[in-house]
Amino acid sequence: DVPSSSSPDDAPQRVSKLMAWRGLCSRREAEELISRGVVTVDGAVAKQGDKALSDARIEIADAAGARWLRSKITVVLNKPVGFVSNLPGPNEREASELVTGRNAFRESDREGLLDALDDVGNDVGKARGQNGVGLTKLNVCGRLDKDSRGLLVLTQDGVLARAVIGGNEIAKTYVVRLDRPVTDEQVRVLNGPVSLEGVSLLPMKVERAPFAPDVLRFTLREGKNRQIRRVCDAAGLRVVDLERVKVGGCELGDLPEGAWRLMTDAERESLRAAGGAARGEGRARAGPGGRGRRRL
Repeated sequence: DVPSSSSPDDAPQRVSKLMAWRGLCSRREAEELISRGVVTVDGAVAKQGDKALSDARIEIADAAGARWLRSKITVVLNKPVGFVSNLPGPNEREASELVTGRNAFRESDREGLLDALDDVGNDVGKARGQNGVGLTKLNVCGRLDKDSRGLLVLTQDGVLARAVIGGNEIAKTYVVRLDRPVTDEQVRVLNGPVSLEGVSLLPMKVERAPFAPDVLRFTLREGKNRQIRRVCDAAGLRVVDLERVKVGGCELGDLPEGAWRLMTDAERESLRAAGGAARGEGRARAGPGGRGRRRL
């Protein structure tokens, strides 16, 4: 059951667009639910292509449809160097290949994944063999370069994916080892203002790591292509190792390299709320057809 608010002169919008705008699910997920016949608009079953005013009452009228949304899998992976986040080229390995039963952090993660796969016909590709589970159709939320490592979020949850990569609300933290001790002046320069190719970057928080003169901790709210490596190069430093350790309220913690775990409900809701709440004012101002904010 989704509350609504609008001005009375709003033009009709596709129901799937309204559902995504309200943060109920992604547009693709909304289309799937509509095709299953489980979405109602003001009490009438919605059909593909239907439009409605933005103050319409939209409901998922079937318990199985709601369970299908809740069963969306989100995995936290500690990606090693040498794996690409997505779109592998010849002789490259994709990080999602590591999401197998053998690499589960805990048995409860493996069993929880199997339960989700079995629930209401979850359509992720799966294989039950000696290694347990292999997954496809998991979307990357904020890629890591092949030569970087650390926390990688893989999900089927469209709202979560949009929250993490659809804007600049959620901070990501990286621990970076350089090729030499870092001077105070270099730390000052990295804390900005900083630009790349004439384009100003959002402010970065750059701190020294305790007892390690060649290690810095970067906190960013945007992720330009190889941003940390490029700003370090410009400051006269070369990155030797780059590890992402935190995305919003989700931390890598003691997850071993190459292992994965299921994201907790608290982590998922925290990320969804952080991504949605910060853009709420712009969305209310722009409406579902407006440009409430810029994408990366």
